[in-house]
Amino acid sequence: YKILLASEYGVPQLRKRAYFIGNNLGINSENLFPDKTHGNGLKTPVSIEDAIFDLPFIGAGQGEYKSTYDKEVISNYQKSMRGNNKYLYNHISSNHDSETLKIMEMIKEGQGMRDLPIKLRTKSVHSGSYGRMLRSKPAYTITTRFDTPPVGRVTHPILNRSITAREAARIQSFSDSFIFYGSKTSIGKQIGNAVPPLLSKNIANKLRKIL
Repeated sequence: YKILLASEYGVPQLRKRAYFIGNNLGINSENLFPDKTHGNGLKTPVSIEDAIFDLPFIGAGQGEYKSTYDKEVISNYQKSMRGNNKYLYNHISSNHDSETLKIMEMIKEGQGMRDLPIKLRTKSVHSGSYGRMLRSKPAYTITTRFDTPPVGRVTHPILNRSITAREAARIQSFSDSFIFYGSKTSIGKQIGNAVPPLLSKNIANKLRKIL
């Protein structure tokens, strides 16, 4: 087993998880895992801006199930995520209430609930509650409730809303060819509980070389 950090494999997310790989070939377990591709003298980790800033800048409560791109790509990551897709799916923002919007408007990039006036701080158990992402860095771990500001650092870097399902999927490294179906809760689980596809691909490619 080995703990892998997703951002070190091209995923724009500081997500640490333990991975287990079994074999009966007598291969040393260290040799089963892929080499890092990003960070520490390698490629620069993919940032939030690299990942999602080509997507439409919609406001809270806006967006459509099926829409189109309105910007050119600004990074290789965006280009790879788009592929040959002409349409964009699942890019719909949560419709936050007035109190939540008021709080988000007061929080700057990289800040969170602890930066609010004491009277506005909640008793959330989440340390990153109401956290606004930094566009120049990878995101923190995407959870199943990425559309709920009180549960973590899921507020868009420059817009007063939580990230959409499509933005969360981009941060998880799902290409835009993936279309998510089901209820809001179901889609949250499909995206938030997944192993980042790009990291899975790195592991699979390493095992293919061995086998």
